[in-house]
Amino acid sequence: MSTVAEQVAAHIATDNPTFILKTYPTGAPENIPAGKVAVHVHRETLNKASANVLGHALKITLIIPGDIFSTANETRLEAALDDLLFSLESFPGLQWKSADRSTAGEKYANAYEISAEASSVNVYRPTHTP
Repeated sequence: MSTVAEQVAAHIATDNPTFILKTYPTGAPENIPAGKVAVHVHRETLNKASANVLGHALKITLIIPGDIFSTANETRLEAALDDLLFSLESFPGLQWKSADRSTAGEKYANAYEISAEASSVNVYRPTHTP
């Protein structure tokens, strides 16, 4: 059984094959090659929206390496954000709420943190009652 975060990451990877995807949070990302885009997807909160539905609060971090004061990197970051948001919009049952500028670790100032919510069937609920 794959998690919602894994499903979202796989969807993003299909839409953006050049992105480097991780399905766990990282405080300080590994070295990101120049010209690449890294995206980290993980669940921050799981809640029981109803008896049959689970709610998933996801955090999606978009990171590009480079100098924060570079016009070229700013353009790349915004283009990558556009690509990511187009992908998120096409994922069934997912709503992104905000995209906030951030810093990933101490090294990567070119980043966004996207808050999103997804829903799924409550897989923890028994399908039969005795």
